[in-house]
Amino acid sequence: MSHSSAPDREPSGRTPHRASRAWLYAALAVSVVCGALVLYSLSGLVKMPSLTSESAPVAPSDERSSLDVAVARTAGGPGEWNNWARVFKYLSEELEMPLNIRYLSKEDEAASIIVASDADIAFICAHQYLDLTDVSEVEGVCVPIIDGTTTTRMWLIVRADDPATSMQDVRNSVVAASDKSSLGGYAYLMYLCLERDLAPSDFFSEVRLGDSQESNMSDVLSGDIRATIVNSAQVASWDMSEFKIIEESPPFGGPPVVVNSDMPQELQDRIEGILIGMNVESQLAEDSVIDGFVPVDPGDYEFAKVLRDSCGHHDHKP
Repeated sequence: MSHSSAPDREPSGRTPHRASRAWLYAALAVSVVCGALVLYSLSGLVKMPSLTSESAPVAPSDERSSLDVAVARTAGGPGEWNNWARVFKYLSEELEMPLNIRYLSKEDEAASIIVASDADIAFICAHQYLDLTDVSEVEGVCVPIIDGTTTTRMWLIVRADDPATSMQDVRNSVVAASDKSSLGGYAYLMYLCLERDLAPSDFFSEVRLGDSQESNMSDVLSGDIRATIVNSAQVASWDMSEFKIIEESPPFGGPPVVVNSDMPQELQDRIEGILIGMNVESQLAEDSVIDGFVPVDPGDYEFAKVLRDSCGHHDHKP
């Protein structure tokens, strides 16, 4: 009796050799395809040098792809922040490189942060300028012309309807000043008292420290305090008709723009030339109090040194 032949099978029901080889070939094919896909995806991340790489020009070691800018103080107060943003944008475009802007809110720590971060450019107050140039960390580049002048003054102010005409008239009153590290705050208050051989705690009923100039001015208007000290360059955008100046300091240099002392001279000159040559009328808002820039004159900061020395807590080190 004849029987139809059945396919040979491995013992114990295992897959035939031919089927095993088919599965093996399929697995190898999948591996090859997957490997090709992986290599393709990595080709965008890892690139071999081009044939012309050896002859391509090498960038100078001091060439920068971007600049770090520390902003500790810009003249004009909050009303000018948008215009200062336009200044940064203009500088970036003219230099043809991005600026990494870092705003420093704590004035007493700004100088040390600028040194530690090795900032390329910094917008700083007169106090920080003195401290940083004393240790040769920065070079002054230019200073903004604010409302027609490159200098600023310290003012002791009261409300416009206050009968006081001098500091003597606000004895036993509450007075406020900004942070102790500010030459426009506690330092000028100390200067006024030292001139009269007085201690602030004995002359005033209370001395409040720490709030911003803008906050203190609002407190004067509300009657919460009687007098406060402001920096004329910082309140240029305020309506000062609401206030009366009862004490005024000699003028001294405004908040300057400085660069790192290690910056190549060519780049320093470019930054100075761009800012001084800036056409502010075409770049800034029509009502801006920023009228342009001129080179820094170190001699303008002599009275700033007097103010700094009036406050005993300053050690003059960044």
